[in-house]
Amino acid sequence: MPIIDELIEQKPQLASLLNLYKKIRRFEDEVCALFSDHSPASSGVLSGPQISYLPTHVKPIIDLFSSLFNVPEDMLAPVREAMEKGRMDFTRLPMNEVPSFLFPYDESEVATLLFLLGKPFFLMRRKHANPGNFFWNKGRCPICHGASSLASTLCNGERFLHCPYCSFRGTWERTGCPHCQNQNAIALIDASNELGFRLAVCSACRGYLKIWDQGFGGRLDPDILDLISLPLDILAQGKGFHRPCPNPLGMRVMV
Repeated sequence: MPIIDELIEQKPQLASLLNLYKKIRRFEDEVCALFSDHSPASSGVLSGPQISYLPTHVKPIIDLFSSLFNVPEDMLAPVREAMEKGRMDFTRLPMNEVPSFLFPYDESEVATLLFLLGKPFFLMRRKHANPGNFFWNKGRCPICHGASSLASTLCNGERFLHCPYCSFRGTWERTGCPHCQNQNAIALIDASNELGFRLAVCSACRGYLKIWDQGFGGRLDPDILDLISLPLDILAQGKGFHRPCPNPLGMRVMV
């Protein structure tokens, strides 16, 4: 991805994160391509009550993940088995619900692994949902019910929230906290070193939102903007605020 290579030259301190993101994008693209010849009805992945990939899709997905990220297949065997037996409900992840059964990994590893494996699933659901410009009711994505830590504003002040799971962008109120709906607890923290970004924090729920002016975004998509604004995550978390959803690498905690 040429744009990421350019950013690595501009921000060498983020090189390891951006190189990892290149692999993640490749994984997402290749998994989605596996289903490009299927309609929503025939794939069984994109419509109805489907909560995960079909069992026949699991092996090529796990094999690709193992190859791209150099993770031994035996380490992925527990999650592969859960997916093949239909015990892995990806639709619960945006609600911060982890599986009720045990994986032989620590909690943060489980969250990151399942986020990365599930991202193509959510991308495909969004592709076929065709929701239009739906409003984010109670600050939640209308497709997957995910929260957001990244917003963008237009020149007229209209604000959009960006979903880290399915990448849907929808409108939200200009004021107030999208996480707890408190209208009077939002404050801005000076982020003058991050051109085009503002940091809004909520004293009620202790969540935060990174806001960028679309005039500064240029060719960058929201995932990349989320990554290059990592210093804002560090700033907010250093002051005791928390990120309510993962970044594109599946990370929540940066401090």
